[in-house]
Amino acid sequence: MEECNEVICAKSAKDKAGKLADVLEVMYAIANYFKITFEEIEKVRLDKKGKRSCFDSKIFLKSTTIVKNLE
Repeated sequence: MEECNEVICAKSAKDKAGKLADVLEVMYAIANYFKITFEEIEKVRLDKKGKRSCFDSKIFLKSTTIVKNLE
């Protein structure tokens, strides 16, 4: 997602906050489209966090490659 890459590339905390606000706006738009409330999302997030370490390790996937045919 372009906005996530912009967060990573932003230099200052203020710029990162602005880019994170953009990411949040995208999340609101997607949730609204699928008629999912942020309360529902937060409930699921907390449930998942309780079952796993979540993103506390600060390790994230920067890119992926899609392979159409492995044979």
